[in-house]
Amino acid sequence: MSFLKNKFSLSILRINEDINLTQREAILKLESSIFKDPSPLVEFADGFVDVSDMFIPFIPQENAIILNGLVCGYRFDKKSIPSTLLKKVFKDKIKEIQDKEGVTLSREEKKTIKEDCKKSLLSKVLAKPKAVTWFWDMPNNIIYLNTDSPKVLSNFEKLFRSTFELPESSLELENYGLNNKETISDFLEWIWKETEDTSLGIINQKITFKLDINEFNFKGPHLTEFMEEIDNFKKSKRVKNLSLNFTSNKHEYLITLSNKNTMINVEILDAVKHENVETAILDNLDHIENITKYLNKIIQKFLDTKKGEK
Repeated sequence: MSFLKNKFSLSILRINEDINLTQREAILKLESSIFKDPSPLVEFADGFVDVSDMFIPFIPQENAIILNGLVCGYRFDKKSIPSTLLKKVFKDKIKEIQDKEGVTLSREEKKTIKEDCKKSLLSKVLAKPKAVTWFWDMPNNIIYLNTDSPKVLSNFEKLFRSTFELPESSLELENYGLNNKETISDFLEWIWKETEDTSLGIINQKITFKLDINEFNFKGPHLTEFMEEIDNFKKSKRVKNLSLNFTSNKHEYLITLSNKNTMINVEILDAVKHENVETAILDNLDHIENITKYLNKIIQKFLDTKKGEK
């Protein structure tokens, strides 16, 4: 679970409801939604697990309690049947029935047969288990989730809300003041134009444009050499991903932002190895504070610039 390592993804969720539970009471709630092996015909199953081992069928308190919060794993297993395979099995089954019985099948009968074919294939397919780490800062009602997948985030939110009986509006993804995709995209466009602005503290950053299978990298101090290429490139395509090097509190980071959402990928360039989960989590929480302060700083400058242009 890479949230414990020097590379991880980060989504920050704010809880807009008061959850008046002790850590141990919260663990008991979480254990009502622990991951349980599904039946062979289930395509998707999820649940909470121990942070250090997704195959442990309970959540040990000694592993979960850190300071005033909880750290856990979120496991999700998914089975996938290739559509071409299902189509072939279904077609062969229809032909077999029609050849044997000499009848024309109705639409409803074909639908039932297709479902039976799907169930048969599902029973033979093994699910792919995956898990991500999440930390719940209980006093501040904030969840740090190791994912940059909107689908994983959505499924986690559903399970968390259902476990703690929260309304749908109770969880909100941190957007740092970037309220929509267009604003996020404008922010990425603004950053590369401000590359040599020393007040941002990002002189040596790398800017990455990704287009289909092609990737274009431009590095800070030499950016002016590529301005013509960048301008020509930007006439047809917008920035899709952008990577920034920066230093905060004497630590060096590389963060990658996407124009799709405010989830980020983080690499701690001067990371140290940790002996246990607790020290890894505490250290990474400090890193997350550095990163979010940095993001808020440069995003606020962007928003102030946009206001000044109106």
